[in-house]
Amino acid sequence: MKRLLDYDALTGVSTWHEYDHASKTRIIGMTQDVGPLLEANKRTAIEGSNTMAEKGTMRMHLHARIPVLWREQFIKKYGKDISDPSVRKEYFRELEDPDHRYLKTTWKRHFG
Repeated sequence: MKRLLDYDALTGVSTWHEYDHASKTRIIGMTQDVGPLLEANKRTAIEGSNTMAEKGTMRMHLHARIPVLWREQFIKKYGKDISDPSVRKEYFRELEDPDHRYLKTTWKRHFG
């Protein structure tokens, strides 16, 4: 039987506990409903409303919104967080993967 241990309303992450009596194994898992986040990203990209701030001649843009569990998968794969400059190329390459296109808030490619 699967039992909800925790739900974080801010991130949409649910933590579950399951016990398999046959194998006597405990399983702790996490799920996240990313539908609203992906829809917001699509809407932002379509509208072109990803400008966050303007300071002098520099404009800052929101490039992506990343689900918590996707970030954790990235850490498992590369051994470092997406904010670490040493995995910057890997991060942007992952965002350009067609499977991850809706993490981005723009249709533009990043070449960094």
